[in-house]
Amino acid sequence: MSRLSFIVVAGFLVIVVPAAPDLLLLLDEQWVGAAAAVRVLAIAALLRAVSAVVPPLLDGVGRPSLTLSYMAVAAVTMPLWFAIAAIVLGGWLGYASVAWAWVIGYPIAFAVLLRFALRHLQLGVGRYVGALLRLFLWTGLAIAAGQGCGRSWPTRWRCRWCARW
Repeated sequence: MSRLSFIVVAGFLVIVVPAAPDLLLLLDEQWVGAAAAVRVLAIAALLRAVSAVVPPLLDGVGRPSLTLSYMAVAAVTMPLWFAIAAIVLGGWLGYASVAWAWVIGYPIAFAVLLRFALRHLQLGVGRYVGALLRLFLWTGLAIAAGQGCGRSWPTRWRCRWCARW
């Protein structure tokens, strides 16, 4: 994933996770109760965004069989985790248990995909993780700078969520 798309996705998370109830209120008041599930799915979306570019990469370098293998793993893993989450967490979390299944189950499928890509590209895990950590660092600094600028704006220019700060 490019640095720019990572910054956009991470920025999206910074907005959606804390402001989910207010954003859902824009749709309709009946959706505000889904804020917990939206927050969890927003966190899972970060991993999905990272994984979105790998299957086309594998296809482009002549390894569509690896993409097929990843899809097969995901096709088995995710429904299994949906069922497990519904059985174990469903009575406690309700429909939000499916969102948690994404957070718990998708990293398994992602690990398979990442293993295929890193092995084929002859890229070490340490180097990849180091690059991701740098992206996290710069994204965090950009978000902190944005928050600092946002606090210096007059209150009347801020959205309802920002005005609380």
